[in-house]
Amino acid sequence: MSHRWRRRYEKSSVSARYTSDGFVGIYDDVMYLSMCDYIVGTFSSQVSRMAYELSLVNSTETLAGADRTFAYHSVDSMWYVGGMVGV
Repeated sequence: MSHRWRRRYEKSSVSARYTSDGFVGIYDDVMYLSMCDYIVGTFSSQVSRMAYELSLVNSTETLAGADRTFAYHSVDSMWYVGGMVGV
């Protein structure tokens, strides 16, 4: 693993979650994901949902991206209930 990716991986570890590096790591993830043409994620995750909402807000900058309502795919189970374990 290259030094750059190792450092990125360390920022997203559970032990770094509540540090400033952890915040910068999740912020970067959300911002980069929101800039994608199509988002595939779990909408039970606040990260994927936030990235999708940001992509909707930022899509009005160009006419080509004016309607991104259906530019996502959720990989959640159809019957997901928040907090379910072992489904």
